[in-house]
Amino acid sequence: LILRNSNIIDAEITFGSGFNTEKASSPRRIDFAALRPAGDGAEIAFYEAKLFSNKALRAAGETLPQITGQMEEYRKLLIQNADDVQRAYRTVCGNLAALHGVRDRYTASLDLLRRLASGEAPLRVDEDVWLVVFGFDSGQRNGAVWKPHLDKLLSWKPGRVILAGDAGQIRVD
Repeated sequence: LILRNSNIIDAEITFGSGFNTEKASSPRRIDFAALRPAGDGAEIAFYEAKLFSNKALRAAGETLPQITGQMEEYRKLLIQNADDVQRAYRTVCGNLAALHGVRDRYTASLDLLRRLASGEAPLRVDEDVWLVVFGFDSGQRNGAVWKPHLDKLLSWKPGRVILAGDAGQIRVD
């Protein structure tokens, strides 16, 4: 997934020292962040990735799956700390543009990375985390057992759930 998407600029993102995390009850580590062009600048989008087999994607009856609570906590952290997140990712953009051996991955967006780092280009934090579900075959994807769980996720986050059997086929641009 990371190799296929050159706009992914961070992985295993931990909200710790310096961030308002006092109300978080679950792990505060978002799986990855991607930079997406937006107008004359960019948007930093965050993604939580789960294997299809992960029980946090399922819940009995009308209850929402556990993953929804985790993602809500991430959303609150991003809202509470949006200015700090934006500042931190401007630094990340500068580091990615400056590091030899790393910047080759970002050749198509080097100018944008530099403009974001210098503050010349606007950078917006997308506070609504995306959910990526992968690691399933077509029988599992279309199965009657999975459908009620998938329906809950899709109605909870319309347009914010990405499904792909093979993680290598996921595009986050």
